[in-house]
Amino acid sequence: MIKNWLATCEEEHKKCVPNEGPFNVDLSFFRCIDVEDMYITPVPITSQYVALSYKWGDCTPFLLLKPNKDDLFAKDGLRRNWDSIPRTIRDTIDFVRGMGCRYVWIDQLCLIQDDDGDRGTGINAMDLVYEQAYFTIIAGSGTDADSGLPGVREGTRSSARQVTSEVLPGVNLVLRHTMEDIVAKSEYHHRGWT
Repeated sequence: MIKNWLATCEEEHKKCVPNEGPFNVDLSFFRCIDVEDMYITPVPITSQYVALSYKWGDCTPFLLLKPNKDDLFAKDGLRRNWDSIPRTIRDTIDFVRGMGCRYVWIDQLCLIQDDDGDRGTGINAMDLVYEQAYFTIIAGSGTDADSGLPGVREGTRSSARQVTSEVLPGVNLVLRHTMEDIVAKSEYHHRGWT
């Protein structure tokens, strides 16, 4: 279904192409996760990539740091550390691969978290990171980075009960919520950006 949405978007919205630049910010920090070779690699911000927007929460994060940078920048570096990576990030990587996309940007793993310069430069360009993304995954139902993405793994999507009320015999009224209503009631609503 999502692949069909993206195909429709590409066909119907040809004018919605990423900005080719020049950009007025330092982009030397920009790197993505290569979901095929499972490592973090520098890519041009004009590459086709997916972004993740989620709430870190209280779970133990797995971060790109100076001491693990060489391992995570090497082929299969993420595969070697797979069990340490929070569920939402693992689900995102699996989902992006399933969508046939190669790159995903996730702040915990694409900004060097113990390098104030790298992290600061990335934070200052956050609007551009999300603007340039092919699409953004919003982990709206999660309370932290270990909540996962409902529907990526078997048995993780709860079937929401549709609220109906019989107003006349045989005539039911259905309560419909807007996306704004749903997001406003989520933990995601309390994020800093996106």
